[in-house]
Amino acid sequence: MTPPTVKQLLDWMKPLPPTHAEMEWAEAIKPGEYEIYSERLNNIVLEAKEICMRSAITIFARTGDLCVGIFTARGDMVTCYAGMFHHAVSTLYPIKYILQNFEGDPTVGIKEGDVFYFNEASYGGMHCADQFAVMPIFYRNELIAWTGCVLHQWETGAVSPAGQVPDANSRYYEGIHLSPIKIGENYELKRDLLDMMANAVRTPRMQENDVRARVATCDRVRIRLIQVAEEKGKAFVQGLFWKMIAEAKEGAERKLKSWNDGTYRAVVFHDSTGKEDSIIRFFLTARKEGGRLLLDFTGTSQEHDAAMQVAAGPAASYVANFLYAYPFCDLPLSSGTYNAIEFVLPEGSVINPAPSASTCNPQGPGGALQLACQLCVNKMMFDSEDISLVCAPTGYGGGSAVAVAGIDQYGTQFGTVVASELNPCG
Repeated sequence: MTPPTVKQLLDWMKPLPPTHAEMEWAEAIKPGEYEIYSERLNNIVLEAKEICMRSAITIFARTGDLCVGIFTARGDMVTCYAGMFHHAVSTLYPIKYILQNFEGDPTVGIKEGDVFYFNEASYGGMHCADQFAVMPIFYRNELIAWTGCVLHQWETGAVSPAGQVPDANSRYYEGIHLSPIKIGENYELKRDLLDMMANAVRTPRMQENDVRARVATCDRVRIRLIQVAEEKGKAFVQGLFWKMIAEAKEGAERKLKSWNDGTYRAVVFHDSTGKEDSIIRFFLTARKEGGRLLLDFTGTSQEHDAAMQVAAGPAASYVANFLYAYPFCDLPLSSGTYNAIEFVLPEGSVINPAPSASTCNPQGPGGALQLACQLCVNKMMFDSEDISLVCAPTGYGGGSAVAVAGIDQYGTQFGTVVASELNPCG
């Protein structure tokens, strides 16, 4: 099966239109119920986040660099906890891929108790170090939702320890690449696939433990969501899902309409390919008309033969780091906010390189792309009621990534990074 196209990935970011039943169920939610139960869903993902932080080994779990989400039966994000907001968007990519390609495939299928896993950038993953577990949620033999957990794993079996290889010439330097695969059935993980992943990296104990941590996190969401369904019924849960998505969709469009129409431009430079000093340009032309926003990155530098570039799906996800933190900070964290946004990501550029290109160090280019977006949107918001959300861009990936690898006090190989120095940004 070939990876999804860039168009498919960008289309998957947007919520599917509601069914007639979903709209009826959403309208039937009584005053006060939406506020109570939307917060209930938010608390479910917060509880699950704590499960992941306390059970995973990688230092990124301890610092909260993870995402836990609830998704509709068709894969649209309803709500999530996200330490880094770009993960909030990228987690839905594997779900929609699985639905499109495996649901009707008798050799794979989607059944209660299944667990899927992936990390491949061309399928929407950020880079090899970000690994995703997703689970379908069934209620009375019917698929009603999905849940997903992504956690950064700082060892991938790459040509050098600690997962991210600055001077990688292609994807074949990066270590383990997993398109979406089924690693569990009937609520049991498959021993052979756990062994395969553990065998591919320098830190087998961490790899297996953290796969289990992601799955335990997803299962906590599943248990809690079924409790809500038992309490309020399937129709209420799915109506609540659509109402949360609709609130984000309508809120984002309302905000955009309140900003000045026009064409806004920003240029941002990055100073390295990862292998050598080089001036890389990120050029954004943002066109805002009514409740729609086009982010056109035509003019961005061409791809190169090192690792500081980002695949197209994750590139679009990086914009969420700014949008969710600033202009959309008071809206639900759902797919609805992306409904009003279109992207142009030029093919063959550092934000949409060839499938064989290395993308294991996407933070620098992703941060530059995000920074350009913030510069343009700041100008749109400057004389609006959202002026208090205008601030100097913090960027992302501006900290140091100090990788450490060797033998620990137990005689076990390890590879990690000082995450607190990488993620604080501004």
